[in-house]
Amino acid sequence: MTRFLAAVALVLAACAADPMPPLEPSASPTQPVAERSEDVRAPGAVAELFTSEGCSSCPPADALLSELAERDGVIALSFHVDYWNDLGWRDPYSRDAFSERQRAYARTLDGRVYTPQLVVDGTEGFVGSRRMQANQAINTALSETDQVGITLTVQPEDEGLRASYTVGSAPDEAVLHLALVQRTGEQAVARGENRGRTLHHTNIVRTFDTVEATSGFRVLTLPEGLSPDDVRVVAYVQEGRVGPILGATIAPA
Repeated sequence: MTRFLAAVALVLAACAADPMPPLEPSASPTQPVAERSEDVRAPGAVAELFTSEGCSSCPPADALLSELAERDGVIALSFHVDYWNDLGWRDPYSRDAFSERQRAYARTLDGRVYTPQLVVDGTEGFVGSRRMQANQAINTALSETDQVGITLTVQPEDEGLRASYTVGSAPDEAVLHLALVQRTGEQAVARGENRGRTLHHTNIVRTFDTVEATSGFRVLTLPEGLSPDDVRVVAYVQEGRVGPILGATIAPA
């Protein structure tokens, strides 16, 4: 009996001197993993306003867009068209490419080209100052989860910004739009329909690039007079150049 007790004492002493290492905790299946972040999707809405400083009906729509931009999950963009430029005032933010984008939307929506026009998620277009209709369209878009996830990082590089992107699984016909937007703008209008007014704008699209919906980067040139603090970069995936918008994100410079 004495020998048995002595043997037990030796075993207990060995266990105390060299305890079993604790088991490593297993990774939680819901814990986000960095290399898969492009697959993370959230509800979102993209509101594209086609506007002009030469249009007297546009300032209320510009103001509404500023309000929409403050809503969680909403990416609001201001595209200034150029077809008002010959009527007394040349909009300094206007580009023919933005007019062409609106004309392309007209071919898929109601066939009309006018300002102000708000297009929500690439599928619904209407007069951009209609608050109730805008909020209804935004609420519908926010009730649905994005179909395609996007990661976007932006870093200063020389005279511009390097926008690096990764797009999750997207349809073959999908494209990725990269928009460099000026956060705010103010303009005193000297001629035309808005003569004597000071106009205020939000998220003015200054450069707009369309690439394959895969992974890569683009170097975006900063417009003269702007610093990285003045701009943001928006990336959004669309089914064709003017089809339904499948996912979007925004990043500061």
